[in-house]
Amino acid sequence: MNRRSVWVCGVLISLTFAVGVIALCAGEISLSPSDLWQALRGTAERVPELILSKIRLPRSVAAWTAGAALGLGGALMQAVTRNRLASPEILGVNDGAMFLVISMTLFSVVPSVGNWQIATVGALGAFGLLLLFTKGLGQNGYRILVVGIGVSHLFRALNELLLSRGQIQHATEVYVWSLGSFVGRGYAAALPAFVGLLICVPPALMLRRQLNLLGLSEEVAHTLGVPVSKVKFSALALAVIVTGLGLSVGGPLAFIALASPVLLYRLNRSRDVPVIGSVLAGGFLVLAGDTLGRILLAPIELPVGIVCRILGGLFLLFLLSSSPDESE
Repeated sequence: MNRRSVWVCGVLISLTFAVGVIALCAGEISLSPSDLWQALRGTAERVPELILSKIRLPRSVAAWTAGAALGLGGALMQAVTRNRLASPEILGVNDGAMFLVISMTLFSVVPSVGNWQIATVGALGAFGLLLLFTKGLGQNGYRILVVGIGVSHLFRALNELLLSRGQIQHATEVYVWSLGSFVGRGYAAALPAFVGLLICVPPALMLRRQLNLLGLSEEVAHTLGVPVSKVKFSALALAVIVTGLGLSVGGPLAFIALASPVLLYRLNRSRDVPVIGSVLAGGFLVLAGDTLGRILLAPIELPVGIVCRILGGLFLLFLLSSSPDESE
């Protein structure tokens, strides 16, 4: 990474730390910085220590991990399609994961909401359907986007059909998860996604140089010895896996995968694929959105998914209103 990229990553880490402190202190029962410090040291009173260790700290870790996974998935998808508007929700990955979660919730006794295996398999199923209809990845990124929109709408229709025919208690459970929320989420939910990040980040970094060449054009990349089809398949497979793991933690959070790499491209002022930066940006955005949802209308709590949709929609409007050179 160049010097500016390192500086941007440092700022993101600092902002994440600051927001994390606010997330741990703010709430229906406020904690002072001294209470926080004592709780971290294990010398606080019982109530502050329980609030920190059992509720707020595990929830903050889960929120950051889910956002980091979505940020990485978005960066890889945008690199493959060479389009800043590409994201898991547009390519049908979110809806594919949700379809399998709903199906298992309605027709199986196995707990599926928050189950990382089910969400990941559903995301991979949507990816397989995408490959089937595109007859491979092809040579044009826009074809993946167009087919992905069709796959997304297909799964969305199936999801609505299943919810309309299911029992009310199951439908309510899935609906709350589909909004995006980290209530009751903790280390156990975040662990599979965190391990997935540790596994997927190194190969993503290894693909980074080839993806940068792919960003010039597929013809140029092929001339320079890049195995285009292999690189595109590997990058998209990594993106789908890490996205499915992120979805399993807090549900489908809109616009995080889209916004994280776009912000890094603008801040870095570089066309290099921002692998590490997107991980940090995604974690920061989700943690900030979850914290904002808890304190904005306190004691009423807004699900983080709604906060992401509102702010993400505004960001998308800003992106689309930018000059064509900036939004490509």
